[in-house]
Amino acid sequence: MKKFLSLISCAITVSTVLHSQEIKIPVSNAKAARLMLVNLYTTGAIEGYDGNEIIIARENFKPSPERAKNMTPIYAAGNDNTGIGLNVDKTESVITITGLVPHQQHPRYHIRVPQWLMLSIQCDCFMNDTLFVKNLKNNLEVRACYSVNVRNIEGAILVSNSNGVIDVALKTTDRDWPVSLVSFNAEIDVTLPAHAKASIEMNSVNGNVYSDFKINTPSAGKEKTHEQADKIKLQLSQGGPSIKITNSSGDIYLRKG
Repeated sequence: MKKFLSLISCAITVSTVLHSQEIKIPVSNAKAARLMLVNLYTTGAIEGYDGNEIIIARENFKPSPERAKNMTPIYAAGNDNTGIGLNVDKTESVITITGLVPHQQHPRYHIRVPQWLMLSIQCDCFMNDTLFVKNLKNNLEVRACYSVNVRNIEGAILVSNSNGVIDVALKTTDRDWPVSLVSFNAEIDVTLPAHAKASIEMNSVNGNVYSDFKINTPSAGKEKTHEQADKIKLQLSQGGPSIKITNSSGDIYLRKG
């Protein structure tokens, strides 16, 4: 079954196959657009690809019961205008997709996005799976409270995590893409190329910092001010893009790729 819905200036294609249902949202200029994902419970990775559609498939999809014929589901978080428990809204260059199905029903979505999109992800603390994001050529922002795994991002990276491991691997630091990683209650593990150029600032309030890089620390030891007492500043290959890693309660690992 295939049907077409109109949403502001977005045309959404909805298709159903067996027990999964998929929507496709065209993006005319991905480099100028931002996608915001709010409370989507994912399976597999949120993955960038060389295309011009946002593709979201809901697994374990169950159609409405016969008794609900000619009725539509009602959700506390908003109106479902996709048929798969999502609300899609577009304002100028920003597309916001919000998950509506309560987490107790275990909704799971597989998401592919144009690789040039700027991507922002925000999820509540009911999700306890690891969030995987990979293969993007633009900026990434994640605000979550569960484990986050990031791979192959060619853009600025901002991850703030209140309760989960942050695991980030960068393929290159040759361009001026800043990275900021903040965790409040788990480890932060960062992998850089063996010959990376970077200006790194690390701070673990209640944990240790480990690295297998041969490092040069222009401000060795501790800063003089109380507020900066635990900051470690170091240069890799005479410095490069800014990488800031802050952990309130957990270790930091900076490793060679």
